[in-house]
Amino acid sequence: LPEETAEMPQPEPVKQAKPAAAKPAEPPKTTASNGAPTIHKIRISQDSQKTRIVFDSNVKIRYDMKYDASSQTIVMAAYGASLSAKTGHLARKSKHIQSMEFERDGADELVVITLNAPAQVTKPVTLSPNAKVRDYRYFFDIKTQ
Repeated sequence: LPEETAEMPQPEPVKQAKPAAAKPAEPPKTTASNGAPTIHKIRISQDSQKTRIVFDSNVKIRYDMKYDASSQTIVMAAYGASLSAKTGHLARKSKHIQSMEFERDGADELVVITLNAPAQVTKPVTLSPNAKVRDYRYFFDIKTQ
C-alpha cells in the first residue's frame, strides 16, 4: 500500500490570559467646579532662619505678590484661581506670621498674611512639574530682620 504523507495540523498554542490592567488612579482635581484653576495644598515650614510658604496647583496659575513693609502685610493674588486647601491651622505654624486670611475678589483668590514684625520677603519662585512632583509649586520665604 502506498504510504500517504498527509500533513498533520499543528495544535494551536495555548493562549495565556493577560493579567487585568490596573485601573489608573484618578488624577487629582485640577479645576474647581466653576472651571477655575485650584490651589489644592498650602504648606508652611519653619526653621530658625526663615518661614517658607508653598502653594501647590495642578495647573499653572497667574499670580502676583506684594509686601507692604509699613503694615507688615503680604498679599498674594492668584488670578482666576480657587482655593480648596485646608487653611485654618496654617498661621500657627510660624513664629513670623500673626494671621493668614483668604478672600475672594471677584474671580481671584487673595491670600493676606500679616507678619509679627518687619521682615524680608523673598521674590516668589515658580517650579514646574517634573518626574518626581506633578504639581506646580509656588513659594517664597519670610526672614526676620
